[in-house]
Order: sequence, then structure tokens, then C-alpha cells
Amino acid sequence: MQANVNGVELNADEYAEYKRLDNLIRNQMNRSGQDSKKVESEVRRTVLEKPESPLRPLLWLMLWRNGQFSPTLLAQALALQLTENNIYPVTPYSALHEILKLSPEGVKQVQTLLPPLLINLSAERRTALHEALNQLKTLQNIEAEGRNGSADAWVEGWLTRVKAGYYSHYRSSQDEVVPEATRLQVLRTLLTLTPDDHRPGEDASDYERGSFPGAWTQGMASVLPSLLNQDLPEAERRLVVERLVERQGHPLQRLEYEHDALDKAIYRHVMAERNGTGLNLTTIAALRRSLISAYRPSPELKWVNDVQTPELNPGEAWSDAFLAKLD
Repeated sequence: MQANVNGVELNADEYAEYKRLDNLIRNQMNRSGQDSKKVESEVRRTVLEKPESPLRPLLWLMLWRNGQFSPTLLAQALALQLTENNIYPVTPYSALHEILKLSPEGVKQVQTLLPPLLINLSAERRTALHEALNQLKTLQNIEAEGRNGSADAWVEGWLTRVKAGYYSHYRSSQDEVVPEATRLQVLRTLLTLTPDDHRPGEDASDYERGSFPGAWTQGMASVLPSLLNQDLPEAERRLVVERLVERQGHPLQRLEYEHDALDKAIYRHVMAERNGTGLNLTTIAALRRSLISAYRPSPELKWVNDVQTPELNPGEAWSDAFLAKLD
């Protein structure tokens, strides 16, 4: 019996070994890390230490979601995926996307592991991986500038990660902390960005391009809460409300959930605006739409129903047309 696993042909014995290891790894993911060394030792014995094992290019797909394993094992598994799995094409985009799934220590190890392996690859794959390593080094240099106080460099590094598909429902945390001195400038810049101006390059696949809107949303959700968790000058507070509530229509429908930091952070500034200069008509209209469209409206927004003006919501085609006739 032959089985095809992610493009790799396995005979019956090889497939049985694949299932055994896969179950071993999956069971480890559901436990604490106390047995991870035993599992890691078994993976090394049966796969990594056997150059002829057909499971070598499959190892990364079995391991990458489990952070309990050592950065060294994960880096070695990814190096095998990039150099020995000849079923799927490797582009600079896809390689960088996979490398950025590793921890910072794992990334450093891949940068050491890959170069000696490139010599035996096809010219096309060698060129793609070489370009991915160059892009990775450029990203690291940019992020170093961001940590040293360049707001533009910090945003450029964030954009690079978003375009590489770094953020997803598997990873929504922000690793690169924004320096205190540049927090306001980084916030201003992020609020002016739109996803249509920063889509992945031509080497991204249709699937990767299709995943970009989700990566953009997750990327914003990862960085904005910490930036919004501060008292803002009136102009920046107005910009937050205008961009995130009026233009983007952020629904604010999970305010009662403790873990939804972005909704809470935006709402904080909505209320500061309400209690300060007051909400303009466009903001009120956006909040009304949020209540109507939300699957489960947040109780904190019930006060919006008591706001009697404007009678018609500005920003909606039919009401704008009606109001224009009245004028």
C-alpha cells in the first residue's frame, strides 16, 4: 500500500512510522513540557539521524505548532523542509514566511544551518533561499533601527512581518516592543496605513495573497492595544476614533471579554472623546451601525441607543442623498 502525505510517497511501513511519530508529537502538544525531551530524542533517533528516512521533509509540518520543543530541533526540521522537500516550490516569500514561525533563537540557528546546505540544491531553490536569507537579514537590521529609536524603521519592520504572513490566529502577539520615545509617532503612522498599499509581492502564491487581509487585521490587533494604552493628545485621540471607528467601522462587539484588548483600547478613547470635546455625528453613526451589525452587541454600547441626534446617519448613501435634498 502506498500513501501520499503532503506530496511524499510512503509505503505501508513508512506510513505506519509516520503515524506513530505524528501521534507521539500530537499527544505531547496536549501535555505539559515534562516529556518533550523524550519525544525529541525519539524524533532525532528515528528521523534526523537517518539520512535515508523519507520522513525528514515531513518533520517540520508535524512539529512547527509545538513550542515545547527546542529551537534547535525546530530549526533543523525547517532546514529539512526547505532543502529536502522537493514536492512544493520554494520562493523567497514562502521561505521567509516559514522561518519567521521560529523563535528568535530558532531563526538564528536556521541562518547558520541553511547556507552550507544550499550548494547541493537546484539553482532555482538555491536562489530563492539565498534571497530569503538576505530579506531576513535586512529585516533584522531594520528592527534593530526600530529598537534604537527610529519610528519609520519600526513600522517598516512590522510591515515586512505582516506581508510575510507572520501574524495569524496561531501568532497574534507583538514581539518587537515599541520604544517609549517613538510610541506616538508609530501610532500616527500605523493609523494612516491601508492594506491595499502594502500587499505581498509577486512571489507570493494566490493562497498567501488571499491570507493577507487576515494577517493585516491580526498584525494591527497585536500592536495597537499597547499603543492605545496611554493618554493621547486631542489630535491623536480624534485620529484614533476617525480611522478605527468611523472609517474602518471596528465593531466594538467584544468589550465584555477581558482578553479582547483592542476593542477595550479603542472604546477607551471613544469615551474620552465623548467626555471631552464630544462625539461628532459621523462617530455616532458609526457606533449605531456597530450595534446593528454586531452578532452579539456589547452591553457597554447601550447608551448609543439613547442618542437622538442625528435623526439620520451621515455616511450612508440614502441618508446623505436625503439630507442633501433638504439642504
